[in-house]
Amino acid sequence: MVTISREPALAATGDQQLGAGRNEEAQAGYERALEFARANKLEAGNGETLARIRESIKVARVKSLLSKAGDSFRHSRWSEAINDYAAAFKLHQDSKLQQEFPGYDQALANLAAARRAAALEYLRQGEAEAQRYFAAEEWNKAKIAYGKLLTLVAQSGYGQDRDFAQIHETAKSRLGEVEERLLVTAKKEYLAARHRAILRKVFNLGEQVAFLDPEVVYLTEDENGMKYSITARTYERKGSEGKYTIYEVIYAFSRKNDDWVLVDKKMSSQVSAGR
Repeated sequence: MVTISREPALAATGDQQLGAGRNEEAQAGYERALEFARANKLEAGNGETLARIRESIKVARVKSLLSKAGDSFRHSRWSEAINDYAAAFKLHQDSKLQQEFPGYDQALANLAAARRAAALEYLRQGEAEAQRYFAAEEWNKAKIAYGKLLTLVAQSGYGQDRDFAQIHETAKSRLGEVEERLLVTAKKEYLAARHRAILRKVFNLGEQVAFLDPEVVYLTEDENGMKYSITARTYERKGSEGKYTIYEVIYAFSRKNDDWVLVDKKMSSQVSAGR
């Protein structure tokens, strides 16, 4: 702390405020002393004293930042705590202050803990978003979200931490599920776009045949591959009667051969009194 006895005009209240832990008031008091010295051109005869005042301003600022950071840390305001702790440590190092600060080592530990907590909080927010996309079956968005989680964990520096590792494993597992859903959907869309051509080829039907109520359904996966059912109806009217013909094809996609295989085909008819 600083005591000025030679110049009453510079006898700031900073020392008293700093000693009482009122750091911001102390800083303001020291700054008023410097301003008074500049305004009254007192620098020439008080160089050493003014240097000590400037150092005390930095001491008060470091203490103020550490106090604010500690309060933010206790209330889980991680971003504010990180910013204030980092600013305090930078000012302390840049200024090469000799002043000892009680709790300095604990503050360093708090900064490390706040950084971990902030990273984990951000990851959990991303995890919740990815889970919402998964539940809504928005597979493309879910894929991006889970992929981002894996990247963030890898870049976090906390990959070996239990909580971070658990998020990584969950995201990796869910990403596999999402990619499988996307594959199933992509193959279903492939068949839906080609169902007419497939049915005509399998049942040797002409281009004039019009299909009604086409539907593609994913069934299961077995030794034949990913199995889908393609169904559609045709209608033919003769006099007062009409005939519905129902066509069904079971197609399977082979992952190994990257190709489609015809597994089964069925056809049935139903006569009605009229359409």
